[in-house]
Amino acid sequence: LNMVHELATSVQFQDVLDSYSNILLDCDGVVWEGDSLIPNVDKVLKHFRALGKRIWFVTNNATK
Repeated sequence: LNMVHELATSVQFQDVLDSYSNILLDCDGVVWEGDSLIPNVDKVLKHFRALGKRIWFVTNNATK
């Protein structure tokens, strides 16, 4: 289920984040680009994990 939310405030963002226990992340262009990590993605992943979120990495690029 892909839900798009309009987030105008940090409270709205937190409400959306609190409503999910799993986070699906595409890899190429979201976690890395080419052979490099996206800047600060490590901090974002650490924050999600600290919140108890389960992170799933998905890709349509079988070479990575």
